Amino acid sequence: MRFNIFSKGHMGHRQTVIIRGIIVTLLAAVISLALFFLVGIKYTDTMFAEFSYAVVQGSIYDDAETDNDIKINNITEGTIDESNWVSPVVDSQYGYIICDEVGLNAPLYYGDSENVLLKGAGQSVSSYFPGQGGTVLVGGHDTTFFGCLESINENMKIKVNTEYGVFEYNVTDISIVSGSDYDIKSDKEQLVLYTCYPFGKTDINRTKKIIFVCDKVSGPVIGGAGDE
Repeated sequence: MRFNIFSKGHMGHRQTVIIRGIIVTLLAAVISLALFFLVGIKYTDTMFAEFSYAVVQGSIYDDAETDNDIKINNITEGTIDESNWVSPVVDSQYGYIICDEVGLNAPLYYGDSENVLLKGAGQSVSSYFPGQGGTVLVGGHDTTFFGCLESINENMKIKVNTEYGVFEYNVTDISIVSGSDYDIKSDKEQLVLYTCYPFGKTDINRTKKIIFVCDKVSGPVIGGAGDE
């Protein structure tokens, strides 16, 4: 006797399973939505940021996206011939920002789009590159890569390791400002790091930034820019 797997009785069971699946899915969606409104956006934002950070740290992004194969040039002094120096491409990684004292080790990208800031620290395309003698303006999320900046104090050293040289800066000023504008200077090389303030307060609309101004201590000069 052959048993038809599409018999009425089997179809009834199959339909029941499908209906149960739909009901469970809908209930899960309703519960998730209710929890969102009950606990607020703070936790969802934090979880998203932490997940993004975990994805980055876990190297889930492919090599082409994270540029983990960049090679650091360990030159710490001298002059780099500007005719042989090639500017990094927008949205590409060209180095790392490091401060061992607070555990800072963030991939440095040229550009500060949201996609870039999920992968590391982003340099403003309106600012100068390390070695060019002007302001190097770099931002990052306080819930991920720049969260450790909360522990940075004046006189700490920050290194910027790039594909064309290694630069060291000394933290000289820490301030809290309103708004997002910053004056880009061309007469003095400074690394300026910024992130949202207060740290980790994703449940409020933050309009303030914390700014870390760092004077150049050492590193090569591109085309003789700036006087050491």
